[in-house]
Amino acid sequence: MVGALLDEDPFHIDVPVTGGTSSSASVPILSQVRVQNALTKLEAGAVVSAVQSAGSRLARLRNESSLPALGVAFAAARFTDNVVNAVLGERGVREHAFVACGVVPGVGGGRHPQRARRRNAAKGT
Repeated sequence: MVGALLDEDPFHIDVPVTGGTSSSASVPILSQVRVQNALTKLEAGAVVSAVQSAGSRLARLRNESSLPALGVAFAAARFTDNVVNAVLGERGVREHAFVACGVVPGVGGGRHPQRARRRNAAKGT
């Protein structure tokens, strides 16, 4: 959706989404999208609404109640995979995680990208 709104190839657009098992906690972090164009406030609102309603739309389509759990499981697997790759020394690994900050009302954390740094076991750093 962001790619279509900005006339950009969606394959090259990463829109991190924070959240969990409730639709109100699913928030696309549009400030982290790295593209040439910018979304208007109206377009950004449409993207947020689409992301927040996606789970319930899928559940209605598939008539399943386990979709939020699948989303959380996928996010946990991807996060773990990226952390392991960073620990093994892969460069440029970025992952999104909740950090307590209270930026979004009703959501207990915010997302701040962090670069993983390999610890030096000999120095303890």
